[in-house]
Amino acid sequence: MSHAAHGLGAPRILLIGLDEDLVSEILRALPECDVRTASVIALETSQRPGEGVPRCDVIFCPAGSRHLLPVLEKASPRRLPVVAVTRHPDSTEWLNAIEAGAADYAAPPFESSQLRWILHSNLRRTAAAGSG
Repeated sequence: MSHAAHGLGAPRILLIGLDEDLVSEILRALPECDVRTASVIALETSQRPGEGVPRCDVIFCPAGSRHLLPVLEKASPRRLPVVAVTRHPDSTEWLNAIEAGAADYAAPPFESSQLRWILHSNLRRTAAAGSG
């Protein structure tokens, strides 16, 4: 079921600070996910003082706390869901990311069905929180 069918519209995805290979893998899986736009920015760009994150609905960023924590801080005023991404899944890293405030966790191989589920569940959660 599409996001639009739930009244959520096609989401705007922001990929922050992910290595080129991860970005390529995610972008290959996104065309079937009813995404309006996918933007990619370097981590350094997202960490400039006083700058927020570009307009988006969901952020994907590296799972390591060194990268994740600054992104979570920038995303929190707008209550944007942040998905922690890692090349090598690790339960400790996953738990640390979720405890730090990440909305979800993802690792390759990225499949359209996996990304669609992540987007759908987080956008519905955000919409429900905004209406409550």
